[in-house]
Amino acid sequence: MTGAPLLTRDFASLYLTPGIRLKLNPKGRIQPFATLGAGYALYEQSTTTLSGALNSAPRHLSRGAFQYGGGLDIPIFKWVSLRGEIRDFYTGLPALNVNTIRGGTHNVIVSGGFVLKFGK
Repeated sequence: MTGAPLLTRDFASLYLTPGIRLKLNPKGRIQPFATLGAGYALYEQSTTTLSGALNSAPRHLSRGAFQYGGGLDIPIFKWVSLRGEIRDFYTGLPALNVNTIRGGTHNVIVSGGFVLKFGK
């Protein structure tokens, strides 16, 4: 692959995207929801390239971020629910030292867990 040794070895990302969640059927046995938000993305590039040379890309890079997605809550008890969701974080590109398609990057995340409800 031509140019591969110049690629950034790796990068880390952080997304802070406050948003809204619209729950459909909030009292039902299955509670689908949609989510939408916007905010900030931080990329931190490694200090070396794939070849081990020093990386010329900036160490930290800030971008705008937009997220959207959806999921399901399934109540188990009055105060505990199971949650599964998928979200897409759309941001500007990180500095990877390679010509890429112009525009942004999609980072799709699938997750699951438990929801603990306090109050009421």
